[in-house]
Amino acid sequence: MNNFITEKFLSNWLDKLSAYWKRKNVDGAVDLFKKCKFYQESPFHKIAKTAKQIRELWFAIRDQSNVELFFNILTISGKTATINYHASFNENGKFHVSDGIYFIEFDDKLDCVRFMQWFMVK
Repeated sequence: MNNFITEKFLSNWLDKLSAYWKRKNVDGAVDLFKKCKFYQESPFHKIAKTAKQIRELWFAIRDQSNVELFFNILTISGKTATINYHASFNENGKFHVSDGIYFIEFDDKLDCVRFMQWFMVK
């Protein structure tokens, strides 16, 4: 099976990611990564390889509010994509702004199997 991702598929996937983050839906977010065996929030963070480890990282959204996310798809090639994102939110009384890159790889069933992130904080 040679399912390649499309811009429409990727936009829908990113919309789900955004909705789950904004609604503080940890279970929904983790479901997007249920087949992911390489999840890394930055090159300086430990690689999460299980849904349990990914869930622990996503628990941080419970303390966030006023989340705004914007995505710009930079590249799609076969089953991989590179996305620029801009995020802002309040957390523990502080306003946070970051800009970064997602590198995402999907398998033949279009499940995310690799997620890498690099970001800068303002």
